[in-house]
Amino acid sequence: MSNHIPYKAMVVAKHWHRLQMYGDQPYMYHVMQVHDLVVEVYGVEAYELRAIALLHDIIEDTPYPVSDLYMSFGTEIGNAVLAMSKREGEDYFEYIARVKANPLARKVKRCDSMCNLTQSFKEQRHKGIVKYTTVLQLLEVD
Repeated sequence: MSNHIPYKAMVVAKHWHRLQMYGDQPYMYHVMQVHDLVVEVYGVEAYELRAIALLHDIIEDTPYPVSDLYMSFGTEIGNAVLAMSKREGEDYFEYIARVKANPLARKVKRCDSMCNLTQSFKEQRHKGIVKYTTVLQLLEVD
């Protein structure tokens, strides 16, 4: 996998999340938190994981076309990002089971959940603390 993939994913994420916010921060604050944790845990050469981290909310939270995802990033990254994209009306536990079934998605979702847990602690949101602690437990390897 080429090291230009995370750069391309960064460009796409910045464009499509440009008007969104994560609390009082631009949405890319959260995207970069997840990316940076992926780098810390899996290394700078984990290009696929880095791209998935940068794109992890793109399908769920923007009108970015799924076909563009696959065309630009291929099947492996596309499948992982799609696995991480909760569908409208989908049961949360079924969603987590789908994420867990994709090894790349599971790794990035653990980083995403850790970032969300940290943010919940910072904002003293008990509901978020409980939710993301539970998600991290559900994503443990069997």
